[in-house]
Amino acid sequence: MKNYSFACAFLIAFWGCGHNHVHESGQEEPEKIQYTVYTPEWELFAETDPFVVGKPTQILAHFTRLADFKPLKPVPVSVTLNCGEREYTRNAESPVREGIYTFEINPEAAGVGRLLFHFLTEEGESIIEVDHVHVFSSEEEVHPCAHLEHEDITNCTVFTKEQAWKSNFSTGLPEWGDFGSIIRSIARVEPVPGEEMVISAKTNGMVLMSGNQVIPGTAVAGGQFLLTISGEGLADENIALKAVEAHNNFQRAEADFERKTLLSKEKLIPEKELLEAKSLYLNSKAVYENYRDNFRKSGQAVVSPMTGFIRQVLVQNGQYVEAGQSLLRVSQDRNLVLTADVLQKYLPELSAIRSVTLKPVPGERIFSLEELGGRILSVGKSINQDNGMVPVTLQISNSGDFIPGGVAEIIIRCKSVPTVLTVAADALMEEQGLYFLFVQRTPELFEKREVIPGASDGLRVVILSGLSGEERVVTKGAVRVKLAQGSGALDPHAGHVH
Repeated sequence: MKNYSFACAFLIAFWGCGHNHVHESGQEEPEKIQYTVYTPEWELFAETDPFVVGKPTQILAHFTRLADFKPLKPVPVSVTLNCGEREYTRNAESPVREGIYTFEINPEAAGVGRLLFHFLTEEGESIIEVDHVHVFSSEEEVHPCAHLEHEDITNCTVFTKEQAWKSNFSTGLPEWGDFGSIIRSIARVEPVPGEEMVISAKTNGMVLMSGNQVIPGTAVAGGQFLLTISGEGLADENIALKAVEAHNNFQRAEADFERKTLLSKEKLIPEKELLEAKSLYLNSKAVYENYRDNFRKSGQAVVSPMTGFIRQVLVQNGQYVEAGQSLLRVSQDRNLVLTADVLQKYLPELSAIRSVTLKPVPGERIFSLEELGGRILSVGKSINQDNGMVPVTLQISNSGDFIPGGVAEIIIRCKSVPTVLTVAADALMEEQGLYFLFVQRTPELFEKREVIPGASDGLRVVILSGLSGEERVVTKGAVRVKLAQGSGALDPHAGHVH
């Protein structure tokens, strides 16, 4: 059972006590009270009227799964109000809309209590606790809080839970940690040696391609036929005649070896003569099997030595080639090697690399080395004689985003600087040379806050000022919140609108 109390759930009670709203009857209505609770798995955003003895109170609760910031799938949910020795429980078999549940509780005793939300999912049982819930003895006791300072909502934007659930959206707390100096470079992307092979011609002749299967990027299987090197029509390169000659030589040498083996057993020939026959037999057999396995009547049958794809075609159809000439490059590209050159002045810092991030060119997404299943192969083992720089070599699994023969941007973070505040790079927005974050006031109210950023490794960015470590910020979907500004802000004190 997962039960989270005030101490570990970071309870935030948002009291809208700055002013009251006037009902159609002319009477003032007390403002809504909003509670936010975070557990490791869930975000609860609940909104209620003030709890008053003898008065039915509506509770509107939103449940968001933090793993993907999507709503709780429809399951029965119960809520219990504990106040003093009294306990009031209400059940909701299904949501009014996915992720949104309503309850009505009529408390009979005043005091300070707590709300317990309980539900069961495939992941297990969860109990989310809201502490410090006030139950007033009368409505008159609610109004004295109106003298409190009104919550400042300047520069705030409303972005409802329903909007968030329908988009790629999330929030998160900043992180305190070390963040060292940044080294940026460009890395060359190449296949891992051993995962690429060059296919060469084994005889002289003309290249004959059939169909359109010999095209860069075409997937091939090990042993798959690709093309033919034909000596037909060439005086000295008729493979068919050579293959017949090799077969005849092999049969003759085989018969001679078998005959001399029998004679040797009878001691009718010397041992030396048998060994010469055996050597001739083995040599002629090797020549014949080479023709049999690698050549057809029309010429050399070129096949793929591995399963992968054709990376490069080095010849054209009908071209004359000589034995040993490169024909094709076949690659598996399950892994890639990236080599970046950095200035020699960074050599002392390269001994303390903390993280590496990569971005394909062209491309926008930034990957961590761990995300690509990568590792550092070598750092500064030698100096590149061509440019006098220090090579850094990495190996990654091929995600399909990096192209062999291409380049990638590489960001190396090293030399730790302790305890700085960082946020996800996607959280930072830029506007006319200024930088800002959307800071969460409630799960549906966000303040556009100007900040001063520092270094960035592409995934996280240092915030030098403008944000505290306890303030939750929009980490994904900040652009959507920005666009919501143009639709006009709602009054967050007026209660939730559905």
